[in-house]
Amino acid sequence: MAELIITDEERATYTYLEWDDAAIGRGVKKLAMTVQDAKGDKAIEWYAATLCLIAMAHETNAESSEYTINGVTMDNGETQIGDWKVTIQRTDSETTEPIGEHG
Repeated sequence: MAELIITDEERATYTYLEWDDAAIGRGVKKLAMTVQDAKGDKAIEWYAATLCLIAMAHETNAESSEYTINGVTMDNGETQIGDWKVTIQRTDSETTEPIGEHG
């Protein structure tokens, strides 16, 4: 497993975009190895999409959120795969401040 080594200064930043390139690279490598173990060859795409949906729900202090997309296509519109509903549900009771409201 990749070891994520970052400085105290990097750890204290609000966003990883403030990290130097080497630290970001180590973070990406650790993330890729972590989710690859759990989700296979599409791990990064799965994790990124899921994290975006979770962040959207968290920003509004929602315990759950539902997203509906109708007429979904793949392969540059060549394959129609129908209408979809994605539900995000928080599974713990911890409360935190919304993203963007940091001190």
